[in-house]
Amino acid sequence: MDDPNIDELDSVSELKARLYEKERVESYLRSEVAELWKHINELNSVPFLNTYLKLVSGLRFILRKLFRTSYAVKRNSNQNRLPIQSKSPLNMDILLVLPTDKIEIGGLVSATKLVKQLGNSGFNIGILALNHDPTVNLKNDRDFITSINDVASAKLIICSGAETIRFVKNYVKNSETKTLLLMQGPDPFFTPNFEDASEYLTYLPQFDCVLTFSPYLTKLAKFWGARKIVNATLGPESNIFKLDLSVKKQKQIVIPCRFGVEKGLRFLIPTLKEIRSMGWTLIGFGDLPDLSMAKYFDNFLGRITPEETSLLFQQSMILIDPSLVEGLGLSTLESARCGCIPIIQKRGGFEGLFEIGKEPFIEIINFLDPEVIIKAVQKAQSELSPNLVSSRVSHINWNNGFEVAKKEISNLIS
Repeated sequence: MDDPNIDELDSVSELKARLYEKERVESYLRSEVAELWKHINELNSVPFLNTYLKLVSGLRFILRKLFRTSYAVKRNSNQNRLPIQSKSPLNMDILLVLPTDKIEIGGLVSATKLVKQLGNSGFNIGILALNHDPTVNLKNDRDFITSINDVASAKLIICSGAETIRFVKNYVKNSETKTLLLMQGPDPFFTPNFEDASEYLTYLPQFDCVLTFSPYLTKLAKFWGARKIVNATLGPESNIFKLDLSVKKQKQIVIPCRFGVEKGLRFLIPTLKEIRSMGWTLIGFGDLPDLSMAKYFDNFLGRITPEETSLLFQQSMILIDPSLVEGLGLSTLESARCGCIPIIQKRGGFEGLFEIGKEPFIEIINFLDPEVIIKAVQKAQSELSPNLVSSRVSHINWNNGFEVAKKEISNLIS
C-alpha cells in the first residue's frame, strides 16, 4: 500500500517546482516589459522628437498626395533614423563570443569565467553575446559589449558554442585575428539546430587552436580534423568544492536535472520510487524537462548557486548523474570533491583522466536496467568513502586548467 505521507510530499515537491518555474517566467516577462519601456522613455527624452515625427509624417502624406508614388517602400531605411551617439571602437587582446548573455550553467559559465580571469591577469578583454535575455542586467559589467561595431580590432577571438561558429568565421574572414575554439562538449551530438552542428564540423579544422576541456574531447577534436589541440581541464574551484568533515552526511541522494534528452533524466525517473522505498531522501536541482517530474523527488531546489551546491553535496552521501554524454562532467567532479559519491553511466567525459581502478565514481554501462542502478547505490556505500573519492579528484581543479589555457592564449596573441 502506498504511504499517503509520501503522496503528500510528492505534491509539495511538484508545487515547489511549478512555483519556481512560474517565478522564472514571470521574471522574464516583467524584465522584457521593463526593457521595452526603458527604450520608449529613452526615445521620448530626445529633444523635439514628437515635432520631428509629426513633420516626417506630414511630409510623407504630402508627398503621397502630390506624386502618388510608393515612397514608403523606396525610401532609404537610414533616412529617418535619429542620431545615436556611439563610443569609440575598442582595441582588444581577446574577444569572447557567446550565443547568449544568459550565463547560468554549463559551458557558458566556464567560458565567461575563463575570459574574465584572463582580464584580471592583464589582458584587454571583451565579451559579445549574440542574443540578449531581458532578465540579464549587464549595466555594470564593463566586459560586455553591445555590438561587434564596438570592436576596432581583436588579436584573438574565442568561439564558445556551435551557434557562434558562423559569426566568428565571418568576422575574421578578412582580418589577421587569431581564432580559438573552446570545446566544452561534443556540440555536434546535441546542438538543436543541425546546420550549426554541420558548420561546427566544417569550420573546426580552420581554427588556429582548439582548447578542449578533457582528454575525451581532445580525441574527438583530433578525429574531426583540428590543426592544433591543447587540453585544459577546467575542474572544480578548490575554494568552493571541498570535503568538510564537520558537515554531517545524511542518507540523501542528489540528482542534477537538465533540459534535453541527452541529460538522461527520463531514464532514471522510473527507478526513483524504488530508491525512495529503501529509505533514501532524493533531492533534485537544476531544470526539469517536465515539471510533473518533481513529484518523484522529496525536494526539488531549482537552480542554486555554486556555494549552495557545494553545501548540498557535503550533506549528501551519493550523487546520481544520469547524463548520457558529457564533455567533462563538472557536477560529478564537484560532488566527488565534497565527498558525495557519484554514480554515472559510461559516457566518455572522464576517459583518460583517472587510472583504472582509481576512479572517484561508480560507473555503470547505462541506466536502462533499474536493478543495476540499485546495485550501484549499494556498492557506493560499501566500496567507496567520502575521503577516498575526494582525494582521487584533488588533482583536477580550476587553477591548474586555467594556467594551461592562459599559456596557450598568451602564445597565440604574442
